[in-house]
Amino acid sequence: MRILQILLLLLLCLSNIYSDTPQNNVEKMKSRLKSGSTLEKIWMLNWLSFEFNKLESRTSQDSSLKYGREALELSKESHFPEGEAEALSNLGYAYFLQNNTSSAKEYLLKALTIAEKIQHRKVMSAINDNLGLVYWKKNDYFLALKHYDEALKDAISSNNEFEHARVLNNLGLIYLKLGKHKQALDNFLESAKIKESLGDQFWLAITYNNLANLYNEMKSYRESLKYSETALEIGKQINISYITARALNNLGSSYDGLLMFDKSLKYFKEALLLKAKTGDTKNLNYVYTLLEIGKRYYNTKNYALSLDYFNRTINLSKDLHNADITSNAFMNLGRSYIKLGDLDLAQSNLDKAMGISKNFKLGKVTRDCYLAYHDLYLNRGDYKQALESYKLFSAFKDSINTSEVMQRIAGLEQAYKFEKTVETLKLQQREKELALERQTYINHFLIAGSALAIVFILILFSRYKLVKTNKEITEGKNKEIEKQKFQLEQLNTTKDKFFSIIAHDLKNPFNILFGLSDMLLEDFNQLSEDEKLMLINQIKNVSRNSFNLLENLLQWSMSQSNSLKINPQKFNLSELFTEARLSVCENAKAKDINLFSDCPNDLMANDDYNIVLTVLRNLLMNAIKFTHQGGEIRVLGKIKNDKIAICVQDNGIGMSSEVLENLFRLGVNHTTSGTNNEKGTGLGLVLCKEFLDKTGNSIWVESQQGKGSRFYFTANLFMPN
Repeated sequence: MRILQILLLLLLCLSNIYSDTPQNNVEKMKSRLKSGSTLEKIWMLNWLSFEFNKLESRTSQDSSLKYGREALELSKESHFPEGEAEALSNLGYAYFLQNNTSSAKEYLLKALTIAEKIQHRKVMSAINDNLGLVYWKKNDYFLALKHYDEALKDAISSNNEFEHARVLNNLGLIYLKLGKHKQALDNFLESAKIKESLGDQFWLAITYNNLANLYNEMKSYRESLKYSETALEIGKQINISYITARALNNLGSSYDGLLMFDKSLKYFKEALLLKAKTGDTKNLNYVYTLLEIGKRYYNTKNYALSLDYFNRTINLSKDLHNADITSNAFMNLGRSYIKLGDLDLAQSNLDKAMGISKNFKLGKVTRDCYLAYHDLYLNRGDYKQALESYKLFSAFKDSINTSEVMQRIAGLEQAYKFEKTVETLKLQQREKELALERQTYINHFLIAGSALAIVFILILFSRYKLVKTNKEITEGKNKEIEKQKFQLEQLNTTKDKFFSIIAHDLKNPFNILFGLSDMLLEDFNQLSEDEKLMLINQIKNVSRNSFNLLENLLQWSMSQSNSLKINPQKFNLSELFTEARLSVCENAKAKDINLFSDCPNDLMANDDYNIVLTVLRNLLMNAIKFTHQGGEIRVLGKIKNDKIAICVQDNGIGMSSEVLENLFRLGVNHTTSGTNNEKGTGLGLVLCKEFLDKTGNSIWVESQQGKGSRFYFTANLFMPN
């Protein structure tokens, strides 16, 4: 009922504002705050918070935080979760724009917990979209894409075309960062198409600027100019300086690529002047433009003016804590001093740039610094140092082109080779020790033989002792070898059983997928829409279960090869449950199972976040598998003996004592079909136990057939000093 009220209010409030400029809309909405009901005020406060975020200046972000906090407080007082979730989402986005990713993530996860509880899909889509931006900023593209996937599904299911277009735009940014230009272009163009149909000029101009930036990256400067000019025209029409300034910057970059330096400098200076008029000169975009103008003056050999802009960049960037811009400014300042012949000042600034770039691992700046050092030493006549600097420049030039994914793969391959080399060396060392032992026995025998000429009896006695000793040693080693052989046979038997289960459980889903796909393909025209949808859902479920099996298998292999690194950190248990719930919610929805958390909001752990998340996710998946349609699962957490005891409790089918006895043993085929005939290998529970053993924690279970199960595990408690 409350959502219906909000929708009716939305129609009334928007009837007069869509045709006006954003600034006028804001003023109109602020004037409406003086009257109206509580629900109207909450909606208007949230609307103002969202609109101020669009302006992307420090002043507007402070205003967004102000209105967002007022909306949050009023929503709490009115027990209005819809308004509370939206307020938290707006606050999280404002903190993101201020580069405070920690606070942004904290507010957005709180918002997601509330929105999921009330199943407010429109807000869920916006929150996941904003979480994607946070992880994008952190260069964690896997988690960013995961949240964008959820945002896209919620936007489509709630017919939210605005959020649909915004998610597509942000997906384009991910692909742009990954260098996947075709995928970036497809997403930007699809986003622009939806925004055009909605008549949303502000967000359309955002995407046009992104398209211009993409074409500049692709060196398609003429194509970039088209989108920059259109974005510039829109920015002037709606009087948003952020849009206009970005378009001017893109035009400057395009003309720079076309070697039209005068035009490039003209547009960058126009962008700088526009930003200065707003009075917001202490933001990242303003400082970036200063740096770009300094570079253009350097390229046109006006080194005196380039010094001025680089110094201004450094002075303003101190408060922004942006290592990339600061180190770039110092490096370009050093290059300018080289051209002006002041080599001491050049070296001083290059040293500062190199210090920052190495501290923050800025590969491109480090590369450019080495090239600048090369020019510096050439000007000093120090050809040896100049050569060394050029070699380092070449090395960095080659290395920074390798993508993060390739580096990880190379690292894993290197780690694997290293482990194999260590094992080989250990075997070789053992063979040498055995050979030395054999040589020692032979030497003893020769000594005993040479002593035969002196005292025959003594020789006989010594030989007897030697034979006896050798026999005891040999028997001891044979026993040790037999023991090791038995252990290896046991291990191989266990692993053979395990891999036979894996082979069976991987082969079965693929046979099902082939069968369902063939049925869908061959009988497509004869099947009804409901039958097609049923087959597609079956394919989706089988694929998801197979993926979960593969994921557990990969994590188990990491634990077996000792490549798993424990990384303890402080985290909130309630937020962990939110993330775990997100990963299993589709499985729960399929069986109409409710997931609840009774974890205190202030319960903090000090443990490996990924390990605890993996254990909780596996236990939730296990509980869903053995819980009937329409059942419920609860996660409880409390402090117990300096540990956090976490319980995953279901009201499912439970287990017999025989199953309980072999539950955490690898290779014992004790898996039971789920309530919807779901299959499994039991690997997830084995993985949970191995992970918890590595962090000094434990896992146990209580269960009764027909009455459900309670899985308990511990995590390390955060103990404040």
